[in-house]
Amino acid sequence: MKMLTGFRFRPSNDELINHYLLGKVRGEEITWDGIREFELYGEKIPWELFGDLDSEEEEKHYIFTRLKKSGKRVSRAAGCGTWHESSCNQVYDSEGQCVIGLKKQFCFKVKRESRVEKSHWIMHEFSLAGVFEQERCNNWVLCAVNKKGAETKKVVKRRFQDVQIPSTIVPVEAPTPSLEVESPQAGNTNLLLLEDET
Repeated sequence: MKMLTGFRFRPSNDELINHYLLGKVRGEEITWDGIREFELYGEKIPWELFGDLDSEEEEKHYIFTRLKKSGKRVSRAAGCGTWHESSCNQVYDSEGQCVIGLKKQFCFKVKRESRVEKSHWIMHEFSLAGVFEQERCNNWVLCAVNKKGAETKKVVKRRFQDVQIPSTIVPVEAPTPSLEVESPQAGNTNLLLLEDET
């Protein structure tokens, strides 16, 4: 099913696990086919899979892929580099009561001769856990991959540099103060306004 013009796929973490990953693991039909199957941990590097995305758009690609396990270890090598884990958080259901999965963040690092270089490619990997722990039998995970470029920071910096800040401050004249006094005449309750001539 094609996404309608003007609509964006912006699911929450629990929606990705409950409505998409869980359905994929159970072999159920998924109503939207925008999440494709890729061998993310294989021979190709991310920019060969997804192309050179516009860094300012920060478009996300949602994919299903299988983990490559060797015993208890998982290999996340891809082409000439590896996806390195930087964080791991639990994902709760919509009511915040039960753990339903894990969300891990990875950065793709490229091996170049004797050094390792960090790229701008970021990936969030969603897997079943908690109440769905027993259903992690086929190693399916759902990944959201995007490119976060340094160009975005440069654009923001240029915008701040273009802001003109005045070098002088123009003083604002204060209003003339006035005093309220009672008339000295007996029985006269009218108030007179006397302006301060200083």
